[in-house]
Amino acid sequence: MATFEYQAIDSSGKSVKGIIEGDGEKSARQALRSKGLIVTHIKNPNKARSSTTGKFDLKALLSKDLFRSKIQTTDLMLFTRQLSTLVASGMAVEGALKLIAEQTDSRNIKIASSQIRQKINEGLSIALAMNQSSLRFPQDYISTISAGEETGHMTEVLLRLADDVEHQAQSKQALSSALIYPIIMILVSISVVVLLIVYVVPQVANVFGSLNQDLPTMTIFLIGMSDFLVNYGIYLLYAILISILIFLWRYNRSYDFKYKIHKKLFSIPVFGDLILSNELARWARSLGLLLNSGVPTLEALRIGSKVVVNVFLQDCLNKINEQVREGQSFHLSMRKFPIIPSFIVHMTSSGENSGNLDEMILKVAAYYEQYIKLKTSTTLKLIEPMLIVIMGGVILMIVLAVLLPIFELNQLV
Repeated sequence: MATFEYQAIDSSGKSVKGIIEGDGEKSARQALRSKGLIVTHIKNPNKARSSTTGKFDLKALLSKDLFRSKIQTTDLMLFTRQLSTLVASGMAVEGALKLIAEQTDSRNIKIASSQIRQKINEGLSIALAMNQSSLRFPQDYISTISAGEETGHMTEVLLRLADDVEHQAQSKQALSSALIYPIIMILVSISVVVLLIVYVVPQVANVFGSLNQDLPTMTIFLIGMSDFLVNYGIYLLYAILISILIFLWRYNRSYDFKYKIHKKLFSIPVFGDLILSNELARWARSLGLLLNSGVPTLEALRIGSKVVVNVFLQDCLNKINEQVREGQSFHLSMRKFPIIPSFIVHMTSSGENSGNLDEMILKVAAYYEQYIKLKTSTTLKLIEPMLIVIMGGVILMIVLAVLLPIFELNQLV
């Protein structure tokens, strides 16, 4: 009999640690599952100590998140859909992973599927095997898989995950497609203006200089701007790049600086509301799916808050989670934070009172996802003509600055 140290989550969502004996890791896991525990980590301390001695362990190093690449959304979508379809048809997970590895065109999925299948054959759970693969799967994704294993509803969980991942991919693609045209238009317009000022205006300025004529204020300003960009434009570009690097350095090194920036993002007119709605939609979708899959509420709240990118909102959600852990209701905890819309508070209250919190949270996610689509579409319809007017106005000013001296010269003649 071997001794194993374990960490697990009990039925109330609390983290527990302990020691258990078993013939192997697989039997130890089964014993813990029979006690109603969700295993998050288990190891043989003697084996762990022996494995750290001797040669350099490259495999252990590569298992760290720092050296693992995050799985792409497209790969995750295809992998989940294929796995859910094969498992729903009655195939075992091991056989489904083998088939995916043989048929997929993605090198990353081929390697990851083989690694996960090998780990499962060694006695690991599907969730833990995914967590130790060379690709970094999202934490909420792995937790949902773990819940499916523990509750015995792996097929249903995989089907829900496949739908959720595809839905997220479609929303992301729709947003990216909507932004392509405005971005291209801005870049082309800026390029045209810079080319006019740097290459066209200097040639016109040489002609005006030979006429010994007083020039309009607009023309003088344009020529001055042209001279500045020609002579000092490269230094201006260096200054901008250095400023960006300094900003990124502070952003990545200082949590307080990042916290302030993320907090101010929500104050940006129009776009602040979109940023908040996008974060809330991602959080609600993840939380609802975790709850719907049987993950304990406290654990689902902890994992769900980690999918939020904005650290200010994540901090608020973590404080809400702590209050819930201390025994306060979810909706009353959220009511203390103005950043959380009253709509979410109301829906959460209804879910808690009716016992359908997972369904209400998923409805919140659906609402905000639809809201983002409509808001983005409306905003872009307003921005596109505004960009045309602004850039057309800039080009018109350049043309007028060039033509005004010519008109005045014709009047003198």
